[in-house]
Amino acid sequence: MATIGQTIGHSERLQTYTERLLSLQLANGSWPYRADGETGLAETTCYAMLALRAAGVPNPRQTDSLDWLQSLQRKNGGFAPQAGVEISNWSTSLVLLAFLHCGREDATRPAIDWLLGLEGNETGWLTKATRKVLNIPPPYPQNHAGWPWVAGTVSWLIPTALATLALQHALAKRADPKISFRVQEGISMLKERRCQDGGWNHGATIALDVPAPSYPETTGIALLGLQAVPGADLPGANELAVSMLGGTHIATIVSWLQLALQARSVVFPMGEEEAIQCRNTLDFALRTLALSAIAGNNIFRV
Repeated sequence: MATIGQTIGHSERLQTYTERLLSLQLANGSWPYRADGETGLAETTCYAMLALRAAGVPNPRQTDSLDWLQSLQRKNGGFAPQAGVEISNWSTSLVLLAFLHCGREDATRPAIDWLLGLEGNETGWLTKATRKVLNIPPPYPQNHAGWPWVAGTVSWLIPTALATLALQHALAKRADPKISFRVQEGISMLKERRCQDGGWNHGATIALDVPAPSYPETTGIALLGLQAVPGADLPGANELAVSMLGGTHIATIVSWLQLALQARSVVFPMGEEEAIQCRNTLDFALRTLALSAIAGNNIFRV
């Protein structure tokens, strides 16, 4: 549990982080990855917008931010990662979250439809038919459809967890059986890809007949996507995530673990915030999101 001194310190840090985020914003409303960056990215822009929203800090150029994100929408309804790229990719899930939370809910349907129509190649009908004809079993369970980084490739954990999370938030706004089905598929895929040690890595649970180890960051992101799943159905996962918090001061790792544990109502040690070094927009945004969650406003909580 946090002490009074820690709470005050976290409040001061939160203010520092949000001020830094606002200073990094470009004139067109987007955010670059680094302080010296001149090109906005969908990923950093979405996380920065969500962070300011979670912290209750106004974004003076929010309309510009939303318009800039809107300019990344492609004809298929998905969103490109930055200007000049014509291919929609995984960042569509982040744009959907930003639109749902930051005032552009009426523009979310094309993004939802694009996500509903996308799945990894390993669960596509052609792959399944080929394996059946050739009698080639998959190297690890692949029974549920997840999401790839980009269409035409296999599913990975992070895009699946983020798509599942975004669609859960969309489902909370309005009932839709198609969205509900893909949310359950995403949850099932994440559960199916759990490593033997109880956490999650980036994709496969086994490689070359060797069990794959889990990683802290992906374990946190997976548990956030699985926040509706009771701890009894994921034995040891919460405890593993708490243990992973110890001994690390990497901003992204600490942030995702804290966001997941807070969303799952798990008590965890706060650690020393001053030991965490933020080096880029993503770091500042994720620390803002995590500290806002600890203060009671986890924007990812469904």
